[in-house]
Amino acid sequence: MHGLILAGGEGSRLSREGVATPKALIRVGGKPQLARLVETFTGLGCETITCLLRESVPAPGFLLTNPLIRIIACETPGSLFTLALGFEAAPPGPVFCAMVDTVMATPDWHRVYGVTTSRLGAGADGVLVVTPRNDDDLPLAVRFDRRGQVAGFTDGGAPGDWVTGGVYAFAPTIRPLARRGIMAGHQRLRRFLAWLLTLGARLETVEVGRIVDLDRRRDLERAESLIAADGGG
Repeated sequence: MHGLILAGGEGSRLSREGVATPKALIRVGGKPQLARLVETFTGLGCETITCLLRESVPAPGFLLTNPLIRIIACETPGSLFTLALGFEAAPPGPVFCAMVDTVMATPDWHRVYGVTTSRLGAGADGVLVVTPRNDDDLPLAVRFDRRGQVAGFTDGGAPGDWVTGGVYAFAPTIRPLARRGIMAGHQRLRRFLAWLLTLGARLETVEVGRIVDLDRRRDLERAESLIAADGGG
């Protein structure tokens, strides 16, 4: 499994609230978030790690000297463009992917990685991490069929819904479809996921009780709390 970290966004909501530090470099538990994710992916056993980093964000020095890590500078109009670049840059094989603003407890990362690896091996085209709906401004709620597989998506969702949590795994067969999705007029990852269903892709989920998405200033405190409860890992 190859790791893919998407850090191409602007972080505009944080910026509007006075947080000037790019998401990739925001410190959580004393570490820049990008460094935290790289350490996490290394500990999970990813064979390689490809980081899609916004051009205006300086890459931390330690990333530039690690032969397992590749930094791709990008300035893309949407998350699907960033994902497509990552698919094209990563070595062949299945991909374990996370948005750079995703904070999750260490045991959950390991459980998710194990489950996604198993599900892809059993024939799933993609596995999405889902979490209970919180106060995210733009959640993507997941609808399920009677087999428990993903049947569709709804913008927003309601209390009690499961929503996507910013972590995904994709089989090799999905990787060339990102460019096809762009050609079909899709710019965002959430639209790509819905489009995959129209192609007959088998998408499954793994549930995580608590994930923090670093979109607002208040999320920084929530992330610190989660990491403290996790023992600072």
